[in-house]
Amino acid sequence: MKSNFLWEGGATGGDDALRGRRDRVKGLERTGMDAEPRGEKGAGGAEDIRRIIAGAFAAIDPVQVAITRRLTPAERFQEGCSMIRLAEGVGAYRLRLRRPELTQQEALRMIRSRG
Repeated sequence: MKSNFLWEGGATGGDDALRGRRDRVKGLERTGMDAEPRGEKGAGGAEDIRRIIAGAFAAIDPVQVAITRRLTPAERFQEGCSMIRLAEGVGAYRLRLRRPELTQQEALRMIRSRG
């Protein structure tokens, strides 16, 4: 079955959108859902949180939102599964760069068990 994954570059700018996102959150260190400023006074104040949230909203592509709203629940589920497969594949690729003796299946198993 062909993936309908809409975030895979091209249609919404892909790499350019990610590059812009990185530029907007420059100076932040992300750990899971937490983000804290690096090297600035104060950590995690209300203004910092507002800035982080504003940066996240700025990264949302209105065209992508319009496309997603037209999807059926089954199509949205398929998109979610596609994003998970992409993230797992990237994780397995990066793990195999560090540990080339692993097979693709072993790397995927290790990535999936980390969550």
